[in-house]
Amino acid sequence: QHSYGFIQCCERQARLFFHFSQFNGNIEHLKIGDPVEFEMTYDRRTGKPIASAVTKIAPEVVLSEERVTGTVTTELRAEGSGGDTQGRISYENRGECFFLPYNKDDVEGNVTLCSGDKVSFQIATNQRGNLGACHIRLENPAHPVKYQGVICSMKESFGFIERADVVKEIFFHFSEAKTVKDELRLGDDVEFIIQTRNVSLINIDITIY
Repeated sequence: QHSYGFIQCCERQARLFFHFSQFNGNIEHLKIGDPVEFEMTYDRRTGKPIASAVTKIAPEVVLSEERVTGTVTTELRAEGSGGDTQGRISYENRGECFFLPYNKDDVEGNVTLCSGDKVSFQIATNQRGNLGACHIRLENPAHPVKYQGVICSMKESFGFIERADVVKEIFFHFSEAKTVKDELRLGDDVEFIIQTRNVSLINIDITIY
């Protein structure tokens, strides 16, 4: 507001009043959604808890260098429906099982993860020490995932499809197409399933749509 604001607490469902005079820095640099740290004191007149010594903190995220493999245990809810707002991934470390939350923005390639899918990811640690999964890649789907793309190159017995979800071209052999070779044309919109073979991405079950 004009001279005061409210802070949503992370640890509990509460909003704390603070006056701009309690902000350490230029108040013009403070925006809605900024993470802050503060001390909790009490208003002398009303006795209600208020925030003082408010300081803006950088929402820095530290990523683990290595990629970890795990399994999706909780799916993200579809927008507008009930269910969990966060998904969860389980992984093992030194014989113990851990669970990490993830959001839609943490998943690479515009892929919808399903329970049971095998994934690889990096572990992110925010400034409060909370862990989460990010840069999640689908490695081995529990159920086949269909992708869409456009045929961008064709040779004698193979070709390449440009994926619609990420900037990447993927090899396919004509024997893997459900339609006969003569029906495939450059620029055709196709659907396909991806399999990993010798670390390479291979298209199978290609159909024109």
